[in-house]
Amino acid sequence: MLMRSFLGGAMQGEVKQIISESNKKIVVIGDPHGNIRGLRQLMENIGDAFYLSVGDVAVFSSRTKLIADKRAWRHTENYEITDRIVAKTFQPLKYPLYSLFGNHDQYEDLEILAEVCNIHYLNNGNVYQFGELTFGVMGGVYSNKYHTYKREDLRGNKNQAFTQEEYNRLLSQEYDVLLTHQASEVYTPGGLPLRGCRLINTLVEAARSYHIHGHDHRSYLSTYKDKTIIGLSTFLHHSDAYYIINS
Repeated sequence: MLMRSFLGGAMQGEVKQIISESNKKIVVIGDPHGNIRGLRQLMENIGDAFYLSVGDVAVFSSRTKLIADKRAWRHTENYEITDRIVAKTFQPLKYPLYSLFGNHDQYEDLEILAEVCNIHYLNNGNVYQFGELTFGVMGGVYSNKYHTYKREDLRGNKNQAFTQEEYNRLLSQEYDVLLTHQASEVYTPGGLPLRGCRLINTLVEAARSYHIHGHDHRSYLSTYKDKTIIGLSTFLHHSDAYYIINS
């Protein structure tokens, strides 16, 4: 198994990384928003598999960051999780969780979450191989203000934006599955009030088989041409907010 513990910000030049060539189930999970208990239970129920999240894992390395999060601070259990991460007494997840960045995640927490929690963030604009499938990754959300910035120039909440450089890098590659945090603007079922992004439309066109996203906390399954389009609700409130792909 060729796994790196730090998959987020250190490898800007790499565009394809083989996580593992083992052939097993791939479980794509909706925004966890701190639901570590639910993640543990899901892993116990399904067993050995590749576990991926569409972003907003929302666990933090300090109470200050937790309290600043508009959603996570409301849940008492998250304070205990944070304290255990800080003290490095957190029991790591049984299997690695590979996640996109969401708008409730912190780039500054990359290393400690990989070391202590077995949570590994995937780098925007890269392609990763899990089993026989390749996954194009574009976490975060579009920001007109920060889109042209370099990743290294974004700090704090500004890091929730994906950049033009990351977007262009993914455009130049091929992949079976597109994983994004934000929805596309067009290829979703009519009537759903999704906060989609027009730039993601082009990334959907490039995917061979799937586009899976989170962010809007709405579950649906649709088709566009020969692709399956999946929106996942928040795993915090819906224990069935996941989709299994057999690699």
